[in-house]
Amino acid sequence: MANSAQGAETKKRGKVRRWFKDLFGELKKVSWPTLRETVKQTGVVIAVVLFFIVIVCLFDLGMGWLYDKLSTNLTVGNPITWLIRGLLRP
Repeated sequence: MANSAQGAETKKRGKVRRWFKDLFGELKKVSWPTLRETVKQTGVVIAVVLFFIVIVCLFDLGMGWLYDKLSTNLTVGNPITWLIRGLLRP
């Protein structure tokens, strides 16, 4: 009984060792980018993110301005005003 447990433990170690050997073998095949390429690609990502931040902020400002204009120019007693205010209520 002890030999079979010991044999199973040895097989597990062999599988783990083999897995790490294969892992490092595959990592050697990867073509890693140079530092210059990494910095350049990081700059592109930051620029795209900043671009979309500006777009979303402008859209938000525009929608806020439109909401303010629509909600301040409506009269209180008009039934259409009730409908529009109900639709625009945050």
